[in-house]
Amino acid sequence: MSNPLALIVEDDRDSARLYRRILEPTGVDSEIVYSSDTALNWLEKSVPDFVLLDLRLDDDDSGAEILHEIRSDERLTDTRVIIITAYSKLADDLEDAVETVIIKPVKVKQLRELIADLL
Repeated sequence: MSNPLALIVEDDRDSARLYRRILEPTGVDSEIVYSSDTALNWLEKSVPDFVLLDLRLDDDDSGAEILHEIRSDERLTDTRVIIITAYSKLADDLEDAVETVIIKPVKVKQLRELIADLL
């Protein structure tokens, strides 16, 4: 049986690598994408167990578009989405469509425990 797969959608490369390092000890494999277009293309071909989603990508609010695409795609019905953002007001209207919202800066222990609970 393969490990769970997380898609990390984050335009800040340091943050994306940090999230990957946080996930590794939980047994979750991860793919990192840095833009909304790349995320949407990746999601057309793959079905992750989790998506760690930054709402502000490419200098706009395209994370909400990615979330909409995930929630409207039957293949992704079981995909769990965790919003990670510095913009809590952007996340307010999306909370019902995701597992949780984490406000940056991310605490290592918080994210690791959340993923472990979801597994």
